[in-house]
Amino acid sequence: MNELVDVPSPSRPHKGLLFAAAIHSIFGVYSDMQSVALNYLQAPLKPFLNQSFFDHYNIALNKEDFAWLWSMTATCNYVGM
Repeated sequence: MNELVDVPSPSRPHKGLLFAAAIHSIFGVYSDMQSVALNYLQAPLKPFLNQSFFDHYNIALNKEDFAWLWSMTATCNYVGM
């Protein structure tokens, strides 16, 4: 009944904790960098997207429609589609 339990030493963190900390520190800022880059691209891509949408669907985008199109573009970019 009195079995010894293998308890990790308090001076050494668990390997899973080290792995999780490394992954979060490497990739944690990726979304911030991607968001900043995508926000800077909005101004030069706006005329291109508007013209492309007009060429394909013969509809000129107003401000609200462009905001919707840009949010869908950004969402697809974040998801990785």
